[in-house]
Amino acid sequence: MRHRLSMLNTIRGSRLEGFYPRGWDLKKIDACCAMTLKQLTTPSKHWSTNFKAIPVDAIADPMGNAIADEIERSRKRGELLAMMLPVGPVNMYQTVVRRLRRSGTNCEHVTTFDMDEWADRDGNSMPGHQP
Repeated sequence: MRHRLSMLNTIRGSRLEGFYPRGWDLKKIDACCAMTLKQLTTPSKHWSTNFKAIPVDAIADPMGNAIADEIERSRKRGELLAMMLPVGPVNMYQTVVRRLRRSGTNCEHVTTFDMDEWADRDGNSMPGHQP
């Protein structure tokens, strides 16, 4: 009988043995990794009625969610928010827009500035060939 090579059957004696918290059931975590997105996000009986699983894109969403978090939090606190944001890559902005539309967050309190490596000391953008 052949065994599939996996972390579960190779962790003993490795540097990862004892690394994860004692309460973690690595077999259950491994089983979750084999589930489809639909299976993972379908509410279970033990979930709070207020909990909603929202899948995120592994590349763009951490930054996009962080930006949306700040915008939503400052709006709830009634604070003005100024943010300097990268010009590219801009995949994360799809996440920001999706989140803010879903939450109905108005962005009138937000002022943004683009990061621009080609700007003079007053913030005026210049062509890339300018010293």
